[in-house]
Amino acid sequence: MMKRELWIDLLRGCCMTAIVYDHTESWFVDYHIIPYSLYVSNVLVIFYFISGYLFYRPTDFQPVHKLKSILHSIIIPYFFFMIALSLPKSLLHGNDFQLGALLTNVLTGQQSWFVTALSVVEVLLTAILSIRSLRLSWLLMFLAASTILSFLWGTGFLTTPYNFWHADEAIVVLPFLLLGYLVHRYDLFKKVTPPLLVLLAVIFFAVKTIIYTHHYEEIISPINISHYPLFLVDSLTSIFLICPLAKKIPRISFIEWTGRHSLVYYFFCSGIPLVMAILLRKIGFYFNGEYWKVPIAFLLNFMAITLLTWLCYRFLPPVLTGKRR
Repeated sequence: MMKRELWIDLLRGCCMTAIVYDHTESWFVDYHIIPYSLYVSNVLVIFYFISGYLFYRPTDFQPVHKLKSILHSIIIPYFFFMIALSLPKSLLHGNDFQLGALLTNVLTGQQSWFVTALSVVEVLLTAILSIRSLRLSWLLMFLAASTILSFLWGTGFLTTPYNFWHADEAIVVLPFLLLGYLVHRYDLFKKVTPPLLVLLAVIFFAVKTIIYTHHYEEIISPINISHYPLFLVDSLTSIFLICPLAKKIPRISFIEWTGRHSLVYYFFCSGIPLVMAILLRKIGFYFNGEYWKVPIAFLLNFMAITLLTWLCYRFLPPVLTGKRR
């Protein structure tokens, strides 16, 4: 078994924290004060990149074993949590509870787009890596082809007919999983030197300035990418800037814990901010243009989600949380 890379837990934890903050703004403020494209798209891309990074093992790749892992670590928890949360979510959004429609949405992968797209794209990557004697030239060819497909889907030239299990989003992020696999297999982060980090930081902030001033969108779901080349440069610079830096950060135990349990965090990261926003308004704690209230709402959300996540991992069978025995 490979030694656990703690920087991955830390980075996942930081990304999950950013997602909770974004959802706090969405529900407590009702709109994004910090533009979505300034950080949320990067966080999501890094999540997918890490998933591809973790595909690599120094031993031979075993497709059947990997498919079983996807089933146990993603798909079974998705079904359990989405079915369990369907009624509360329906009531919170003021919708009529129709069991058949809700089950159909769950079965077709319409709930929790990030998780369903992750399961689809991991299956796609498994199919690619199942090809025997996959040399670097072939991997680069698949990376180029997947980037072209990502462009076609990301700009709306092509889409799947019904987008079951958010296959469209899966195609958009496929190159980032492939890149993660390549980076790990060939240890490419070792080539990221301090001068290169400085250059990447300059490019990253320049691209963010262009995105902000031109009001470009980088929304992965529902797909709304205004300028795909900028999105690609933005995503790549954030990966090669943030991931090597994450390796240098000292350990932060509670953030690492969040990263290790990020799947269940994700299942709660939208519903809890909605509930918290409703409760805060009932006690008269409104936003009213006072931004200092947003971090307070965020901390309450983060603590509530952490408690629920701890309870799930403490009392639910491992098969329902994706936890390895």
